[in-house]
Parts: sequence; structure tokens; C-alpha cells
Amino acid sequence: RISWEMFPFFPLSDENSTGRFIPFLTIGFILVCCGLFFFEFVGGEPRQNAMLGLALVPANLFYPDHQVSLSPWVTTVTYAFLHADAMHLLGNMLLFWIFADNIEYAFGRICFVVFLAAGAIFASIFHALTDMSSAIPLVGASGAGSAILGAYFRLYPKAIITVISPFFPFHMTMEIRAYWFLVMGVILDIAGIFQDTDAEVESIAFVAHVAGFLFGFVTGRLLRKNFCSYDYIHE
Repeated sequence: RISWEMFPFFPLSDENSTGRFIPFLTIGFILVCCGLFFFEFVGGEPRQNAMLGLALVPANLFYPDHQVSLSPWVTTVTYAFLHADAMHLLGNMLLFWIFADNIEYAFGRICFVVFLAAGAIFASIFHALTDMSSAIPLVGASGAGSAILGAYFRLYPKAIITVISPFFPFHMTMEIRAYWFLVMGVILDIAGIFQDTDAEVESIAFVAHVAGFLFGFVTGRLLRKNFCSYDYIHE
């Protein structure tokens, strides 16, 4: 499972306007994820079990089972559209709503689709490499979402992010630079990889978070400079 539920504070908005640009692909991705979640859980356990065929299972990737109906390599993308529960879904969709529109605006729509798929694939493969024989399904959009954050860190490090946390007095909001928010997230994910954890925390794919972020950080400026149409908001 990929989740942002262990993050110590949550982003509420960013001051990084894209003007009149409408992020159709970001909105479409959010709607598809929400639609699949509704379709899955309204259908009960039989439909949930059927939808798990879209999840990534490391063992199927490296030790193929010919009984599976979908190519294991296809699931390196499809897993990103599934979510384990409502909080898992809401956390990831909030991340996309706040940050992905700027990356779609910066890259252009075609490059954005390629980038998003590549980020999901990169994150899932690195997760799978940590335990190639694992039969535990991987679901969640924040592998791709971490790639979005890596690119955001690369392109808009000084953007203002409004965050809220249970650690703030009276749950007050605070405005911080994007680089503080994103660096804190990466540090916590790296710490999560090495700490001794209980079953709940072990269900979080910290390696996928870090791999996705590094992918976005490395490729973000490369794509912007050499391949993709873009506009610039914050230097």
C-alpha cells in the first residue's frame, strides 16, 4: 500500500497560479480514481477481489504466474488507480489536486501523461525489487504522486504551501516554502524505510515514495528544458 496517512502535516493549497489553464488530465485522473473506488466498494467483496487483478504483485512481476488475467507489467501502471480505503484515496487525490496542475501546466499534456506513467512504473519497480517474492498487492497513486512532488520541488521550490497539522496549536494553518514541505516528506520516507515498524506502518510503501520523488526530481528539469512545452511560475 502507498499512503500519505503517516505524514505529520497536510497541504491545503499552494500559491502557484496557472491562470486560466484548466488541468483536464489532473482532473480526469482524480475522477477515474474516485470512480474506480466507488465501483469497487459498492460491488462488495467479489468486485474488490476482481479489482485486485489491477494491483501490482511483486512475485507476479518477477516470477510470472500464467493464471493471471493481466500482464504483470501492465499492473506497474494500473495499481496507481486503486486505493485501499477512503482516507488513502482522499490523501492522494488532495496531493494531485494541489500539485499536479502545475506540472501538467509546465510540461504540457502529452509530456505530463508520459511523465505520470513513467513515475508510477519507476516507483512500483523499485518497491517490487525490495521483496521480489512478495505476494502482497501494491495499490495507490502516491508513487506517481511522489514523482509529481519531485518535479514540483525541481521547478517551483519557492512556491508557498499552506499546511495544517495536529501538532500546530488549535490546528492552525501555516505557510511554508515548497522546499521545506517536500524535503520533510522525503526525510520521513527515508526514515520509514529503515525503522522498525508495526503492521500498519509496514503497509506503507516508503521505497516507492522515495523512488518516485527521485524520478521526478531528476527528470523534471530535463523534460522542461529539452522535450516538453512549458511555462514558468516561480524561479
